[in-house]
Amino acid sequence: MRVRLFLAAPTLLFLLGCQPQVGPAEPFAAWEEGMVLIYEDPSLEGAARFNSRVFKQVVRFSREDGGGRVVSTYSTFQGVQPARLLIRKGGVFFLDGQDREIQMLPEGFPDRVAAWEGTGYRFRIIGRSVWVHPEVRLLSTQSREGIWVEGEPLRNQGRAVRIFYLPGIGEAERLERQEVGGSWAPVNQLVSQGFQEVPRSAPGAVR
Repeated sequence: MRVRLFLAAPTLLFLLGCQPQVGPAEPFAAWEEGMVLIYEDPSLEGAARFNSRVFKQVVRFSREDGGGRVVSTYSTFQGVQPARLLIRKGGVFFLDGQDREIQMLPEGFPDRVAAWEGTGYRFRIIGRSVWVHPEVRLLSTQSREGIWVEGEPLRNQGRAVRIFYLPGIGEAERLERQEVGGSWAPVNQLVSQGFQEVPRSAPGAVR
């Protein structure tokens, strides 16, 4: 059975304020081996929405001082793409083929930073929100408190985004600001989360 995820209305963010709080120690990224996250693009309908699904699975986690390295696969109906992440002191970095770090979330996120630049955007923390929907099945040990982040494109290239992060999961929903009217529309949304056995030889193996 597919479990659909609904987040609180973005307008709630501004009622919560942006005062620094002590957040969960778990990084805002999927790191547990075997975790499977399924995403859809809510702007699509019918078969197009189903066919656009992305299946993310964590296939390996190597612990290091202050964090660790994560190997994941992103699967669609068109194929499988491996990806590597570095988690360090609360920060999350994508590792390219030359081991160069591309910052997704800065070290100290979310309690010791308010704004940063990365992946073509200037980001800032908007505030915290709590996932209250009982139909969203998370582990009993996982926090339902997440962080909303807003990103403005550098050099005015692209649309502004809002991203909701959950500890132990990472991105749960992404909104884009529409050119007409300035409203926010979801373009990526977590619809199911669970675990399955990791194959010994992960597809698209990466070092």
